[in-house]
Amino acid sequence: MPIEQAQAQHTLRHEDTLLLLGSCFSDEVGARLEHLGHPASYNPLGTMFNPASIERTVDWIASGEPATSESVARCDRQGLYYCYDAGTGHSHEDEEACVAGLNQSLEEARATLSDCKALFLTLGSAWTYVLRSTGKIVANCHRQPHSQFERRLLEPAAVAEHVHGAVESARRVNPGLRVVLTVSPVRHWREGAVASSRSKAVLLTAVHQVCDAVPGASYFPSYEVVMDELRDYRWFADDMLHPSAAAVDYVTRRLLRSHFASADDHLRSEVSKIRAAANHRHARPHSTSARDFAQRQLAEANRIGSACPYVHLDDEIAWFRSMAA
Repeated sequence: MPIEQAQAQHTLRHEDTLLLLGSCFSDEVGARLEHLGHPASYNPLGTMFNPASIERTVDWIASGEPATSESVARCDRQGLYYCYDAGTGHSHEDEEACVAGLNQSLEEARATLSDCKALFLTLGSAWTYVLRSTGKIVANCHRQPHSQFERRLLEPAAVAEHVHGAVESARRVNPGLRVVLTVSPVRHWREGAVASSRSKAVLLTAVHQVCDAVPGASYFPSYEVVMDELRDYRWFADDMLHPSAAAVDYVTRRLLRSHFASADDHLRSEVSKIRAAANHRHARPHSTSARDFAQRQLAEANRIGSACPYVHLDDEIAWFRSMAA
């Protein structure tokens, strides 16, 4: 039975810039929105599972505060510099390069935040890991010894405070920003079945408190859609924890239906077809039929690019040009 889902009061258009932050589910949905041509940016500092780290990420982006050598630490065992407020993708063998990469991502993210129409926050877990030496909640433990951290469960009031703080920081940069909150359907089995459910219950309680209190904030039921509507295990990946690609596609379609204008469905379809065509490999790539196909797709890609300059089809256009030559 389909989960009841309220229609957003103001729907988003295809050209609206989007910023998605939070758990790996933000990456999955963000990549699909980007594939459909939406100007979407997701997790510029890496995945953030707990609400405290999501708030810290938004604060850091909004403040314009740069990363410095004090923002990073070195792991002698791995020979890497890393940042406890960022994911492993920002680790580097060179300290200056590590800091420079963080600052580039922060600068790009702040430009996106200033310009975007909607901020999507996906909460993954209420369990946090506190670095004992500083008393600070980390976004990523970077494979450091477990003895360096203390595991704590946030209470609903603390989660709501962190989410509310993230929204306030974002709106200082972008006052008209719409906010969509959701809870990741990915269960954190490493915490244990009961602990994972307890965590999700805390998150669900808190996000509804925020939506009730903050104007312009809405809830999207990705957790409920996967858990109750797609409850069959055929909708899950091999680990039986993460939603399958088909399930994420389904959730993304539900999100589009509730928060985006249906008038843009045709444009989304056109962009998707162009990208699928660019991935198609002909058995006879130098044949007349293959060149004719590439020329038709090149003309269509150029048409979309001219009409919608925010849709980045540079790679597809370059491929079709090389095929049509």
